Amino acid sequence: MKYWILSLHFLLVGCGAESLPMDFVPGEDCLLATETPLEPTHDDPHEGTKNVYYCGVDETQLISEQGIPQLPYPDGTRILKMSTKKGQDYPWLVAEMEKIGGEWAWAEFTRNFPDEDFVKIPVGEDTCTGCHVDARDSDWVFTLYTGR
Repeated sequence: MKYWILSLHFLLVGCGAESLPMDFVPGEDCLLATETPLEPTHDDPHEGTKNVYYCGVDETQLISEQGIPQLPYPDGTRILKMSTKKGQDYPWLVAEMEKIGGEWAWAEFTRNFPDEDFVKIPVGEDTCTGCHVDARDSDWVFTLYTGR
């Protein structure tokens, strides 16, 4: 099994799989969306407990002075959901949404071990939009930034 995982890793990397963008620093250049991590739900496609970060935008672009989310979110908004499985102390999955030209671009990255680089999962964006269609009234975003 270990060799199969290593082979899959080398196959993905060898085929030009993209790695997680390096410009993401939680808490430094990104705003945490919720005070506490999100617990998994029964129909959750991203196993584990999640933290959601808003990057590339200022808080004033995300929420009004009255505390109301300002939708739709502006171009340049990046939302990263980092998922940690039960019993692990490192994220295994990062789901990314990025607003470009008024539309969301989607990507997911994964790793098996804490010392591995993330690699992009070869999944079509329609997989993401198929789920997020339920949040289309909130700019396709489930976890809105509400400030603190």
